[in-house]
Amino acid sequence: MPKEWTLENLMMKMCHLPNLRSLDFGMDSSFFLHIWRLPTIEAPLTYLRITISAIITITRVMLSEPLRHTLKQLHIKLNDLNRAPYLNISSAQLLARMEALHTFTFFKSFQWHFEEEWTYLDVLTSSRVMPVLRRINFSIVIDTDDLYQMNHSALFTDYRHIDVHYAFIVNDNRPHNELNKYVSSGRQFHPRKIASATFISETWPDNQPFTTPGQYYVSYH
Repeated sequence: MPKEWTLENLMMKMCHLPNLRSLDFGMDSSFFLHIWRLPTIEAPLTYLRITISAIITITRVMLSEPLRHTLKQLHIKLNDLNRAPYLNISSAQLLARMEALHTFTFFKSFQWHFEEEWTYLDVLTSSRVMPVLRRINFSIVIDTDDLYQMNHSALFTDYRHIDVHYAFIVNDNRPHNELNKYVSSGRQFHPRKIASATFISETWPDNQPFTTPGQYYVSYH
């Protein structure tokens, strides 16, 4: 493929269109952005949907000007090329405020995971970074300690009243009734109702590639 037709070059050209507001490259795992090369762009995007191959790209997108002032919806899928076991949480802690971002999506495969997936997401979506967040969609792999931490997360307890849609695999083989008590549904002074839930143990639909015995899929709305 000629260099001028790579996704990176196409994005660099499109992001310099001053009237552009929405950019959607879809979430096909085979069509992904290798790296974000735009610390400053001309288009004040309000909507961006992309598939990426490295976590650091999220940080670079959110530090871009003028996106941290104009972007209202950010939808990101992490493809299967990124299988790093470690993550630098400090990169998320240094992020500037996303002043207009009200909807955030973070999808990744259940077939692999890096350490501290939940910690990273919790820092990334804090009120300091996303002060007007109203809806989040995410899929991650967690353990029981993460379930406990979720009960103290600002996603479920702070003033923003975020509509949370999530699916996760719990890397734990304890009984369902023991794990279920850790599932976040608000705190005493911030009650949140769970609208719907699916809990599947070692029984997988045909379209679910994750088949490791002893791990559980949980989906809550």
